[in-house]
Amino acid sequence: MSTFKRGLDVIATALMIGASIAVIFAVVGKPAAPAADASKVATSRPPLLVPTEPVPLAASATLGSDQAPVIVMVFSEFECPFCKRFAEENVPKFKVDYLDTGKAQLVFRHLPLRIHPTALLAAQGAECARRQNQFWPMHDLLFGKPKETPLTPQVLNQLAQKAGLAPDDFDRCVAQESALADVKRDEGLAATLGITGTPAFFVGRREGNALRVVSAHRGLQTPERLGAAVEAAAKK
Repeated sequence: MSTFKRGLDVIATALMIGASIAVIFAVVGKPAAPAADASKVATSRPPLLVPTEPVPLAASATLGSDQAPVIVMVFSEFECPFCKRFAEENVPKFKVDYLDTGKAQLVFRHLPLRIHPTALLAAQGAECARRQNQFWPMHDLLFGKPKETPLTPQVLNQLAQKAGLAPDDFDRCVAQESALADVKRDEGLAATLGITGTPAFFVGRREGNALRVVSAHRGLQTPERLGAAVEAAAKK
């Protein structure tokens, strides 16, 4: 075989290999990018703005003393996984360090996201529990419900009974517009404050029946971060 012929064969072979590699990349695609760090994704969004006017407290569920000088207002919902983590993992330590000591009070506001189909029903159930002074037991039961168990009116009623609520009063409350109106009130406040996701936190000083916000925080917060925000607000 001539040198020229061998050269053509080598070139043809190289072209075939290159074409094969191109086909493989076209079918398989590029290697998958590493999963995004949730904390980096959260911090990449625009920060929440500190409102210039005091935020009304209204009739909301609270944890801690009404005389506490600092308030932590959380906008939350019962299908949000980060809200669940905050409620189950972070609130207990924050409660011991800041709520039980009278340094701060936690105020719960509703923001049921439409991407979660039963979040609105859960919010109504929690509001009805608040009317029987059993918000926090119901809060814990709603967050503790197994994910694979859909929240239906029947399941909600079962949770209400576990929370020690009067069943007939609870059923009437869920059917009434008053509980829904309170949830809508919180949604409207969240829209005014520029909140689009949960959880979101506003920390500041108590001014009568309102909150003078000192700092605003988007996304899941550790007890240590919230504690630092409380200490900073207390010094303002």
